[in-house]
Amino acid sequence: MSERVVFPFEIGGYFQGHKTLTIRDAPTGRTCEFECWPKPEGSDRQSLPITDGQMGEIDALATRCGVSGWNESYDAPMLDGEQWRLLWHGAEHSGSNAYPQEFDTFVAGIARILGLPEL
Repeated sequence: MSERVVFPFEIGGYFQGHKTLTIRDAPTGRTCEFECWPKPEGSDRQSLPITDGQMGEIDALATRCGVSGWNESYDAPMLDGEQWRLLWHGAEHSGSNAYPQEFDTFVAGIARILGLPEL
């Protein structure tokens, strides 16, 4: 089995910085990589193992938040702001200054499940 990206997520903008979260399946196990820019003093990319239980919690959270029913794109035209993108079970969802219902709940839940700082 070769390495496979299971869940890529990114969010950010010019003024508030940018964060990426990538969950990968690899022969050595499932991992989560988290990185933010600009990098806080003394920090670097975090790579953490993910258990089947954590992945199950993320799946359940996505179901509760209705991620599979989200539109492909959300847009609220304005200068600058925040852009986001994620891929969930083969469907890409993205936005610019606009978000689906339950977006904040989904993002906060992922951070909580994985023990990461706010996304």
